Amino acid sequence: MRKRNMKDWLKGKGFYISLMVGAICVVAIAAVCLDSFGINKSMSDEDKRNNIARLDGENQDDSIIDNSDVEKNARDFYDRISGENDNSSNMPTQAEATPVPEDATDTASVDGNKEDGKKDKKSDSKKTPKKSKKNEENKDSKSDTSDKKVTVMKTGEKVNSLKFDQEAGISWPVTGDILMKYSAGNTVYHKTLGQYKSNPALVISASEGANVSSAVDSVVTEIGKNEEIGNYIETSIGDGYKIIYGQLDNIQVKKGATLKEGELIGAIAAPTKYYIEEGSNLYMKMTCDNEPVDPMIFLK
Repeated sequence: MRKRNMKDWLKGKGFYISLMVGAICVVAIAAVCLDSFGINKSMSDEDKRNNIARLDGENQDDSIIDNSDVEKNARDFYDRISGENDNSSNMPTQAEATPVPEDATDTASVDGNKEDGKKDKKSDSKKTPKKSKKNEENKDSKSDTSDKKVTVMKTGEKVNSLKFDQEAGISWPVTGDILMKYSAGNTVYHKTLGQYKSNPALVISASEGANVSSAVDSVVTEIGKNEEIGNYIETSIGDGYKIIYGQLDNIQVKKGATLKEGELIGAIAAPTKYYIEEGSNLYMKMTCDNEPVDPMIFLK
């Protein structure tokens, strides 16, 4: 009996019902496909119902028939399909279901650090040669300047060109009495020290602040300070001879300077603690090939 009613119903509504059911099936299949790929997830149930209602309204306008029973069946069919889609939407995706190993992030970070380290090493290796070149250039320039100083001060043309005329001798750098004679082989009494000892130089009395002049043409080879003789100047006068002037103040020359006989080189300073009893003086030492000689032999 039920089958016969269905056949009569289909014969009565025929083509339009088939068209409407086909459209509904197409929409339902499309919805299932879209939901399965995650494309139609953002579409709400209300939007889906509105689409179905819009399609039903268009079909009603075309057929101009009362298909309330068909609409009810279609809605039941849609509810059943949407229920299945909801269940499928609750299924975890492949990305969510697949656990990510904790070591993966560590490995990635380690690899990243390695790559960064390689980059840093490469950048450092690129920068290092530049610095080394600069350092080498600085070293070369320093060595050049030091060589120049050595050449000028010790074995340069200025020193080598000097000739000491022993017959002409040397002039007195200051005017004063001899407080202590040269005595390399014998001992003399030192008042301040209260003992007898050798004296490799002349100690000439001079008032504090008195001018000190170069005794002969020479080149300044060293300027320094000593605890015993205070500030001093060492000069080369040629042929291996040197003169050292000690107990100086207000030095007027520089290392490497060429001096003429009688040229001002400084002034007499206050005596050091080794010459307190002797008083202010000029300490004058003369050597030949670094061996002390008596300046009195050459003083005019």
